[in-house]
Amino acid sequence: MIGQKLIKILQTLDPTAFRRLGDAIASPYFTGSPLLLQLYALLKKEYPDFDPARLSKEKVFQKLYPGKPFNDGALRVLVREFSSLEAGGIYRSGSFVEGVVEIGLELLV
Repeated sequence: MIGQKLIKILQTLDPTAFRRLGDAIASPYFTGSPLLLQLYALLKKEYPDFDPARLSKEKVFQKLYPGKPFNDGALRVLVREFSSLEAGGIYRSGSFVEGVVEIGLELLV
């Protein structure tokens, strides 16, 4: 499964926080990256349970890069970028559950 640490963090978010994360990813201020938006859309379909079978690295890669051979490195870079935006969103928002910042940062390290 892609980014198990990332998935653990995302599971701690309530629906409002998860939606705000999507808004931040869509914002040109943060990134506006089409691939990050596609990854968020894939994760949104699986939120909050995140089925490991449907989020295998190979399946996610094929949805993000149709027709290209599997490249674990490219997927890792994308997940790392997503994780850094997610951690930054938790840090900036005072409406998230207290303690999630510490949990999220520990999991990302």
